[in-house]
Amino acid sequence: MTDDQHPHPGQEPGVAAPRRRMPLSAWAIIGLAVVGIVIYLFIDHLPHVLAALPYVAIIGMAAMHLFGHGHPGGSHHTNHDHAGGARQDGGAADGEISNGPRDPS
Repeated sequence: MTDDQHPHPGQEPGVAAPRRRMPLSAWAIIGLAVVGIVIYLFIDHLPHVLAALPYVAIIGMAAMHLFGHGHPGGSHHTNHDHAGGARQDGGAADGEISNGPRDPS
């Protein structure tokens, strides 16, 4: 169990503790370090960086495909009624041509 799952003094059981945020100064230090590393790589190792770019792009595309959907499963389902071939709002189902809402009479 993590620390967030244990109740803290004065806190109701079952209520998660608030997450601590990193201070702005820590983000500034991390940002400066990243900028320094990037400048160093481009000044002293530009040929190596340019040679690695195709591999970085391929790995980036694979990572976006695997993790970029935002929900498990990766497919986007809609509320279509495919069994009857028509939607509840009177519009056309996938693959049908619609002439507007159907008249029930």
